[in-house]
Amino acid sequence: MVAVVEPLWNVKVDASKCAQKCYRESTCVSFFHNALTGACQGHSRIFNSHENLVPKPGFKYSLDGLYANNATYTDCTDIMTRFPSLKSGIYTLQPDGQDQFQAYCVSSIGTWTLIQRRQDGSENFFRTWNEYKEGFGDLNGEFWLGNEKVWRVVKGRQFELKIKLWDFQDDTRMAHYQSFSIGSLAENYKLKISGFSGNAGDSMEISNGRAFSARDRDLDENASNCAQRYKGGWWYNSCHQANLNGEYNNTNYAEGIVWYHWHGHMYSLKRTEMRIRPCC
Repeated sequence: MVAVVEPLWNVKVDASKCAQKCYRESTCVSFFHNALTGACQGHSRIFNSHENLVPKPGFKYSLDGLYANNATYTDCTDIMTRFPSLKSGIYTLQPDGQDQFQAYCVSSIGTWTLIQRRQDGSENFFRTWNEYKEGFGDLNGEFWLGNEKVWRVVKGRQFELKIKLWDFQDDTRMAHYQSFSIGSLAENYKLKISGFSGNAGDSMEISNGRAFSARDRDLDENASNCAQRYKGGWWYNSCHQANLNGEYNNTNYAEGIVWYHWHGHMYSLKRTEMRIRPCC
């Protein structure tokens, strides 16, 4: 006997939007999509291929509960390795069995979990240490994913970091680090980074081994508060050669979005992205 299942909703959208709609609604854990008509149905349960369910003609069901809110994915690479047709966008991660959180996944020459984006100055990055711990901003715009979330993703595994930089002439540079991790809350999210390559120059070297500082928690090596002085939150030493969370479009000495080995301390970059993925 064929199962009778009432959908949560019926709409007409393309497959990607159908999947995203289901993914973002807490009651939806699977979907059917008709590629010919664009019809999209959301469902409150997962249907696996062995179940006695026959969709209406032209529909397919989501296999393995791809967009189920109770699924556990450790990072963006985990998701898109299983489902390579997915495009860049916001997905839900649960790397360690604790609370889920959303992250922006980039599918471009491999799959990356985006941990930071600057692009237009719409978000204030002169934040407190706890705000940097929890994360802030808009995953579709400017944001910091959050030190605790990043630690949960990378802990116990090997990751690499790619930093993409754009200036106001739309020239680009890249800094790649073969090994990237941060410590736990108890370690104040201490940065461990090595294996530089790329055409931007290594402006992160002096941050290696440093705890994370913000305006209200001074953990740097300088007599002054680097975060307060240079208007950001970072793994400051004494003080920095990279300040990617500095103040947007601020060209005062070292206060802007700085990558010293490309444009020095008095140039504020237009865009930055920090991406991580498992490696090695």
